[in-house]
Amino acid sequence: IFQFLLFSCVLFDLFISVSAQACTAATTIVGRTNVGASNSNPIDSTTWNAFLLSDNDYQFYCCGFISTWTIMTDNALGREVTVQVWKDDGATWSQVDSNVITVTVNDGAQTETLNAGSRIRVFNGYQIGYYHHNGDVIGTSGGQQYKRALWVGDQATFDCDNADQQNRDHGINAIVVPSVAPTL
Repeated sequence: IFQFLLFSCVLFDLFISVSAQACTAATTIVGRTNVGASNSNPIDSTTWNAFLLSDNDYQFYCCGFISTWTIMTDNALGREVTVQVWKDDGATWSQVDSNVITVTVNDGAQTETLNAGSRIRVFNGYQIGYYHHNGDVIGTSGGQQYKRALWVGDQATFDCDNADQQNRDHGINAIVVPSVAPTL
């Protein structure tokens, strides 16, 4: 049994090292590094309230865990936003996991540090997204590609046929901490 467990751990470690690039820095920022610059051009949440940020700036290039989210709020005190991680399944995008943030900073950068049980595991190629529950939360400015939709509630998939939109930098980023290789 011990040999089987050891073999399984080695095989798992090999699979992880082949299928995903580990973060090499102590932390990696994915998304808008200066979220404070994204505070104009709010998006009308009665028309669009769900966003999949398809630009490379919002793509994870290493595996690890999200330890912190930072969002730029835009006159949204008390509102909620679900910050999300998505993966491309070919025909659709599937939601990997999410965290709900209640806005406590009315108009500015808000940082949410996640406890270990709430951290989201990310892999190479995953993307950031978000969903406004009850009105605009995250500020935007000109710049990048994204997909958009109008949802009546949080969804598990995002239709890939939704064409990329242009010229919006979204005031959101995630800090990824590296995974620790399993040891016996």
